Amino acid sequence: MGLRYEDLTPETRHFMLEEIQRDEDAETLYRSPWLTQGGQGDWAEILKQAAANGTDDTLAVQLRLRGRIVTRAQRRKPNSYQMT
Repeated sequence: MGLRYEDLTPETRHFMLEEIQRDEDAETLYRSPWLTQGGQGDWAEILKQAAANGTDDTLAVQLRLRGRIVTRAQRRKPNSYQMT
């Protein structure tokens, strides 16, 4: 279940798109390590589509499609400490 958007106006969506584009131009758009390689490549466009006319639910659906989210992760082993 997504967030409830009470004041998500066309003007707000415009500002969202401007901010995404600014981050993309500056190469500072965050790409989660939980995105697959394909998801990393598609991220900016999927995010822009959701900002333009979607919701966080539609964003989540798009990320689930075509394997854009990592489904398995390697477990990290804790650091070994040697007592001397």
